[in-house]
Amino acid sequence: RSYQGFPCLDEGGKLCGIVTHADVKRALKSGMGSDTRLSEVMTVGMPDTAYQDESLQDVLGRMVEKDYGHVPVVSRDEPGRLIGLITRKDIINVHRIRVEEKEERWK
Repeated sequence: RSYQGFPCLDEGGKLCGIVTHADVKRALKSGMGSDTRLSEVMTVGMPDTAYQDESLQDVLGRMVEKDYGHVPVVSRDEPGRLIGLITRKDIINVHRIRVEEKEERWK
């Protein structure tokens, strides 16, 4: 898989930002070296997220609207607790599988 960014967690294990390829490129262009800490490069703050109980349609709609390739999935009860990462490709694959299953039933 090719991801364009990764969630960052603080010392307590809570989501505190995200680091993207664009963040890394910007840091390298500004002269930062490979020994630079992620905390100096990452986009700080709670990134846009999805909750595990949201529909794929709702999540995909937000991702398309904001042109995100992926979003972190967090707990609704503990919004900073990272559960996973969902990509547009993941959602498209689920849709593809459902379409194939429907086609199979009609045969």
